[in-house]
Amino acid sequence: MLYALDIDSGDLVEAHDIPARQVGGILAAPDGGLYLHVRSGLTKPGNQLLRFDPKLRKIEQLGLASTPRNRCLGGVIGRDGCVYIGTHEQGRLFRFDPRTET
Repeated sequence: MLYALDIDSGDLVEAHDIPARQVGGILAAPDGGLYLHVRSGLTKPGNQLLRFDPKLRKIEQLGLASTPRNRCLGGVIGRDGCVYIGTHEQGRLFRFDPRTET
């Protein structure tokens, strides 16, 4: 689940289901959106990149290249506005460009 809490009271403001087992990290985009790299599956990591659109209040699955035996562990949003995600075990680096949606 992705939760929004009131910073002053701690009250729950809203909650959104995440189609995954684990959240590996959350990245804040300059436009106010959030990118989440998540994992699903019990035997093979099913890595996914998700985007939360704060205007639409919606989570969108963006996908991620198949990475058997790899876990997405870290990510950043680069100066170019692209999302970069790194993996553990084989040291792969993935890039998502929000301008082209690739």
